Amino acid sequence: MVTLALDTSFLYLNVILFDADQHPLASYCKPAAHQQSELLLPTIRSLYESVSLSPNDTDTIVITEGPGSYTGLRIAMTFAKTMALFDGIQIKTINALDLYYGKPDQDGYCIMDARAKRVYMSHYHDGKRDQMGIVPIASLSLGPTTTIMGQGSIVGLKDHYPDFVDSFTYWLNHAQPVDDPNQLAPLYLKESDAYGSDSKRHH
Repeated sequence: MVTLALDTSFLYLNVILFDADQHPLASYCKPAAHQQSELLLPTIRSLYESVSLSPNDTDTIVITEGPGSYTGLRIAMTFAKTMALFDGIQIKTINALDLYYGKPDQDGYCIMDARAKRVYMSHYHDGKRDQMGIVPIASLSLGPTTTIMGQGSIVGLKDHYPDFVDSFTYWLNHAQPVDDPNQLAPLYLKESDAYGSDSKRHH
């Protein structure tokens, strides 16, 4: 049986198939802003066909729960819910900022556009995420040697994204099972979620 990993949280469409030992079998990881909805199903179908498998061979779907584009998150989430409810497939979730940071083998930040002159920001220390929230861009003060993943261009740096296959491979081991697919909803950070305190849904 295989695991299907999906991410439609921000700028990319990430679709990856993993075997039972969590080794990647096939992947599609490309920028697809505003095209994720139309590309998702044909991409999934193409990946299964490329390894002579079908969705019926799937026992787990891992998706990013957020934070991120509410509309984007619901694309993968709706697909996963449908598969879970009709085919009995287990859903698991990972944090979208974790995926966009990659394996946290060094301390640093992930920054992604939250619109309205704000960013989603998470911090990683000693191999794990210890902070997450929404921050006004004007309040940011990051040193030139600080590791910044994600949309660094928001703060005058270069955008830097991980190898999403490697990142998903790492974070699969931290995925959280969803007991009731009907209760699955995008992780939404409100303005009152102060950066510097753990999120209530911190994994």
